[in-house]
Amino acid sequence: MKKLLLGILLCTAAFLAPGLWILSLVNAYEDRAVSFRAPGEMEVRVEEPARYFLWNDYRTIFEGRTYANEKNLPDGVEFVLEDVETGGGLPLRSDAKISVSTDGSQRTALGYFLIDEPGVYRLTIRGLDRPRIFSFGPSPLGDIGGLLGSLFFLLVLAAAAMIGGIFLIVFGLIAIFRTDSGRTAPPG
Repeated sequence: MKKLLLGILLCTAAFLAPGLWILSLVNAYEDRAVSFRAPGEMEVRVEEPARYFLWNDYRTIFEGRTYANEKNLPDGVEFVLEDVETGGGLPLRSDAKISVSTDGSQRTALGYFLIDEPGVYRLTIRGLDRPRIFSFGPSPLGDIGGLLGSLFFLLVLAAAAMIGGIFLIVFGLIAIFRTDSGRTAPPG
């Protein structure tokens, strides 16, 4: 009977663990991006090296005004990120595969800047025909490689727990049936 209960417990844990991991990931989502209106420029202090994403907030409310634009930007828009102290520029690396919808706002990643040194940076956006809202900040999910690695490890662990749980359930049931078949009916 103990094997059967332990098997049920292992299977339940294996089933719930990935869901709890995903729920904790959703709760850990932290948007640290700073929104601003462009064309124009803004300065941002970078505290730690990371990939800093540039987002096109094509549907949003900013400073009490709604903005509803096309998802695609017009041709010729220029993005310049430079270290204020050294004047050195960093290239925008294309990565338009991420989209986020929250609280009625929609944004898509235009790409990211790989910032290796903390400091103050100036982001300039030119070439727009009308005001648009952009956001700039570190990835809201942090180290995505580490997250995917931990998910893979969790799934392997959950699969092992599920197999072990099924094994214990089967042998627990066999033990129960053997015990029941070995009993004799009382006389009478």
